[in-house]
Amino acid sequence: MSRVLAAILAVSSLTACGQTSDSYGDACPILQVNSTSMAIVVASVPTAVDYETRREYIQKALATVGANSLQELKLNWNADMNTVLGFSGSLKPPTGSKYKLIEDLKANVWKWDWTSVSDSAEVSAIMSGFADIDESCSN
Repeated sequence: MSRVLAAILAVSSLTACGQTSDSYGDACPILQVNSTSMAIVVASVPTAVDYETRREYIQKALATVGANSLQELKLNWNADMNTVLGFSGSLKPPTGSKYKLIEDLKANVWKWDWTSVSDSAEVSAIMSGFADIDESCSN
């Protein structure tokens, strides 16, 4: 009987470890605060149009999400990412590929420049990161 219990506990702990190796931990509530707004803004700017057209689109997107400026939104979003990446104590930090995704997304969004024609691969990489957060944190 004790061997069966030990085997069940061992399998349970291995399964639990496997489930948490790529996890957002306790980060979802914070990730969802400004990520949706940032994703809307990034997605709204066409990649291959002139500056004036991009400016018009970004202004509309910022108004839609209720942001005063892109810089303010980026700073707020970046602060959220720093908080999540710095979790300690009783808060479970993101782990594995989810931690790496947040690091990469943070860098990519910070480097994203709406004023210049960007290639769609740059925007696609950013949007896939936001999509992963949305999908994983919606469950």
